[in-house]
Amino acid sequence: MSTTAKYDDLNTPMIAIVGFVSAIFTFVAIVGFQAAYYYVESGVEIAKARAVGPAKNETILAEQRGKLASYAWVDRDQQQVAIPIDVAMSLILREQTSSKAAQNAGDAR
Repeated sequence: MSTTAKYDDLNTPMIAIVGFVSAIFTFVAIVGFQAAYYYVESGVEIAKARAVGPAKNETILAEQRGKLASYAWVDRDQQQVAIPIDVAMSLILREQTSSKAAQNAGDAR
């Protein structure tokens, strides 16, 4: 008979500790990489805003406001037009109010 000990059993507590530490390390690494990404991304956005400059930003905003407040053709072939946003909102409100009134009149019968 041999006097050397055989170690065929798994060291379950050590496997559990290594697994737990690995999971914690992976979580910390993911959170760290995500924080670093967002930090770099915000720096890039700030750099882009500085490169464009406030005068160009005002020009872009004025152009967008003009598009929201004017009539224009979207597609002449399909007879689609763009209308000012205030007019569109009032039309939608009027449409919803009239459909609810018609629905309430139908329910009253």
